[in-house]
Amino acid sequence: MTEPATPDQQPPRPRRHRRVVRVGGEDAGPVTPRRSADDSDTGWGDRPADSNDDRLIRDVPPHWG
Repeated sequence: MTEPATPDQQPPRPRRHRRVVRVGGEDAGPVTPRRSADDSDTGWGDRPADSNDDRLIRDVPPHWG
């Protein structure tokens, strides 16, 4: 008869991959996309439109018709 295997004589079990499980809290809802301040036209170096242009086009001299 064979003797029962002791824990030292058993073949080692293959290791399983460890997985990170993050437990969600109260704020674990879906993330709403927000626009960063640097993601605007000004953040990329573009100058904002000159608001004076619209006034100059609208206020033409009387002799221009």
